Amino acid sequence: MVAKQFAALVLQPEPERDPGFLRDIERGSQLSLRLVGLLEIVVPLVMLAAGVPLLPVPADMWHATEANVAFMFLGAVTAAVAASPAGRRWPRLFTLLSIWASVGIMLGGALWIGVPMEWMTHHLRGYIVLVLFGAAAGVPLRPLHGLFLGLAIYGLLVTASLVFPQRFLTVGLTLRTGEQLFLLILSLLCMLMAASVYRQRYAGYRNHQQALRASENLRQAENKLLISENAAMMGRVAAALSHELNSPIGALASSVDILGHVARKMATAQEADKQRLLEVMADAVVSGQQSAERLRGIVGRMQRFTNLDRAEVQSADLNELLRDVIAMAISDRPETAGIVTDWSDLPRFSCRPQQISALFSNLLNNALDAVDAGGEVRVATADAGGMIEVRVQDNGKGMDEEQLRTLFDPAAFRDAQGRVKAGNWSLFSCRQIVEEHGGTIDVASQPGETTFRVRFPRQTV
Repeated sequence: MVAKQFAALVLQPEPERDPGFLRDIERGSQLSLRLVGLLEIVVPLVMLAAGVPLLPVPADMWHATEANVAFMFLGAVTAAVAASPAGRRWPRLFTLLSIWASVGIMLGGALWIGVPMEWMTHHLRGYIVLVLFGAAAGVPLRPLHGLFLGLAIYGLLVTASLVFPQRFLTVGLTLRTGEQLFLLILSLLCMLMAASVYRQRYAGYRNHQQALRASENLRQAENKLLISENAAMMGRVAAALSHELNSPIGALASSVDILGHVARKMATAQEADKQRLLEVMADAVVSGQQSAERLRGIVGRMQRFTNLDRAEVQSADLNELLRDVIAMAISDRPETAGIVTDWSDLPRFSCRPQQISALFSNLLNNALDAVDAGGEVRVATADAGGMIEVRVQDNGKGMDEEQLRTLFDPAAFRDAQGRVKAGNWSLFSCRQIVEEHGGTIDVASQPGETTFRVRFPRQTV
């Protein structure tokens, strides 16, 4: 069991089978290759400017700066490879090669100088620790990559000690059994650290994907909610429309009947009766014209309200949209509380008229539901501070702090008349509409008064 878990931790073949994670790893590897090249140029350049050599050689030796120059040359090569097609295709490989080459420069420089250097073994050991753990933490390596890097550095030191044994001892380097064991343990630690970082990268990627899916699911749920709210609103509109259309249609039909009846009478009427029939005909024509104009106004209001004849985003007059919403609410609730309006001159602003109509229809219907018979709902608009503001105020019983805190939360539950009810989804959708238009919505309530305030920037969407 332990062996299986260790193998899964070290091998980890599955994550990069995910194309999305593989793309993230490739981007991270390319960035790491560029950063390694940059560090190999900048760090020795800064040390050179400060008069500090990379190798612990006597300050009066002219060899003191050669390792710095060699590092800068390696950094230039690494940067060039990072910009090449090969570097973009195999960024991790070239990053490991560059790191391995940097250790080679340190070791080769020491052997080439060939003079005793104090603390050279500790200096090289510290540099190896730095590059191994820096690579494991900063480069998106697989665990085995970290192991291979450590073993490659170990092999480089062993090979150098075998090829140049005398010079190896001359410069103060040692590779006793303890040193070799330290390098092997360091390679294993690098592998385990790379495994831990790699797993965290994959976990972060999966969490990000889950968050994206949750966001997409939420967006789809919001769309379905808006569709449901619009469907419910359209049902109320249909009921209000049938009620409002009955009167002008009845008057128009009556006018047509009267005109037909008068036309038949005119054919046989006496000269004395024709004047009276002409007067009746004129009245019927006026009544028909008034009914037709009223029908035209109802159709126009419906078109504005449902946005059936316009593109999705339009320049709209907010006062006009609110008048249409109020007219529909009054037609749907002839016995409702009084609605008082206070209009200010507003500039036109870009919006989705159907969504704005649905927004204020929800707010107005909630306000009407909150007041008792004889109550009052006040709708006011204002242009202040570069913002268009709409206030919907009712003189109902108000809300307590708990209701206000969870008012826009669809997941909240509350007790209503002895029954547990879900949160107010219509207000949740209202907030979403307002935020999509770059605006804000807030509510203030106290006993006997509740006010919703919606603010939009002049140019939205």
